[in-house]
Amino acid sequence: MPNRSRSRPRGYITSLDEVPLFVDVAYICNLLQLQPDTIRKRLQEGSLKGVKVGAVWRIPKTEIERLYNEGGEIA
Repeated sequence: MPNRSRSRPRGYITSLDEVPLFVDVAYICNLLQLQPDTIRKRLQEGSLKGVKVGAVWRIPKTEIERLYNEGGEIA
């Protein structure tokens, strides 16, 4: 039986199937190893697409796919 006590490194996913339809800023920060202020700034500028629900940003899975396909740049 495999040892399941090992956790994956931060920001590591094996498949986009593991990503929920919408994620929050903390999820993106963990995935991209960026600070929350950086992500919020990119969302406000529009270089990272998201939806603000009340005071909380939600980023669609399609945006993570776009970042992956474009080499991860959100500048």
